[in-house]
Amino acid sequence: MGASYQNDDDYDYGGTVDEFGQTIDKEYQNDLGNVFLDIHGDDWRFNGAYYNSKKEKLAINPILQHGGTNDYESYYLDLNKKFKIGSGTLNTSLRYDYTQRDINTQQCPNPFSGNPIVAENDIKRYSAEIRYKDKFSDDLSYTVGANYEYDNTDPFLF
Repeated sequence: MGASYQNDDDYDYGGTVDEFGQTIDKEYQNDLGNVFLDIHGDDWRFNGAYYNSKKEKLAINPILQHGGTNDYESYYLDLNKKFKIGSGTLNTSLRYDYTQRDINTQQCPNPFSGNPIVAENDIKRYSAEIRYKDKFSDDLSYTVGANYEYDNTDPFLF
């Protein structure tokens, strides 16, 4: 099991008005946190993790739209189980991944419309796998299996 946290705040960008008439005074923020857990036995394993990041910063320029807030929240859960079948081994795996990403370019709006870009995207992935491994002889083995993955996201955003 492990965890970490970083709180990196309180650096103020000071400035004047930019080309869009917006004040450049902005407080920098870079907060990170994560937790990881791994529990296992001889023929099973469960692990998962959670990650959170919040960054707020001044833009490089309006074309790159790199300013404003960037929030990420992500986690995964993974379960694996082995079964002994005859002389071989059957491995099963189930996994769920989730990521939420939000961007708001407050300080550097779109150069064409003048509006900030706001984008939110939830990414979900489900996967399952089953594999059987055995051997014909001491010199020749084989593995057969199947894998299923499903992604749910907006490919035009991220």
